[in-house]
Amino acid sequence: MNVTTATSAQNVSSTYNRQQKTSTDLTATTATQGDTVTISDEAKAIEQASQSLEAYRLPDWYADMLPLARTIDLSQQQIGAPYRETQAYTFSQLSQEDQQSINDYSGKLLTFFHDEVARLTEDGSADYVQIRDSEALQQAVMARFESDPAANALLERMQELGQIT
Repeated sequence: MNVTTATSAQNVSSTYNRQQKTSTDLTATTATQGDTVTISDEAKAIEQASQSLEAYRLPDWYADMLPLARTIDLSQQQIGAPYRETQAYTFSQLSQEDQQSINDYSGKLLTFFHDEVARLTEDGSADYVQIRDSEALQQAVMARFESDPAANALLERMQELGQIT
């Protein structure tokens, strides 16, 4: 009698599992049939007005002016390893004077860039996204380097070191 009860319990369990699988399959089919979402006009306006992160990137020419010792070569970056262990080696191989030149040049580049962005957007007729890739911004930054003898010397030193092209 005990054997029959165990067998009956197993049959009930098997039947329940089969029924449960069937209902799960039906639920999965129902869930994938496509839901509709209605977005209000207000939400659409907000989405259209917002800028993506890509819109705030640095211009391509700015990246070309960055010293190589201050950039990350992702092909050389080891997964999980801190930057200082994989990338700082190149910088540490330079003399103290060259390291200081790179730091000074990087600071000048950033200062000139920020100053010129502020100057070109101060009247409110344009914003960063509109002027980012403009020739006017690039020329203004280069003019700042040319008009500042110390900055111009740093720019020439970066070219000598092969840090910029």
